[in-house]
Amino acid sequence: MGLYDDEWRRLHQVRNRLILWAGLGLLALVAGVLWLDAQDWSGAERMLTSVAGLALWLAGLSYFYFQLMFYRCPRCKGLFAARGKEGRGRSWLPRARCGHCGLGTDSEG
Repeated sequence: MGLYDDEWRRLHQVRNRLILWAGLGLLALVAGVLWLDAQDWSGAERMLTSVAGLALWLAGLSYFYFQLMFYRCPRCKGLFAARGKEGRGRSWLPRARCGHCGLGTDSEG
């Protein structure tokens, strides 16, 4: 059992929730739009309901994305997604290694 197993498990849970929310949420959004199209509602009601569904999906997506982007490295406590030594700013995509100390998600310590 590695030194950082619990931290990596938490990181992978957050990543998996993001992927699950993105995929299933998008499918639900498309199904909802198709269902709305079959309803006998006015265009404004359909638009309002569609925009509310899209806003809910984007809010959930943002929540999980920011949890992933603000995850702290278990070794150096720096932001895992930050570029660190490689350059300034943050990476918009999840990383496999800490930008500060180089600890990989497959590392045991």
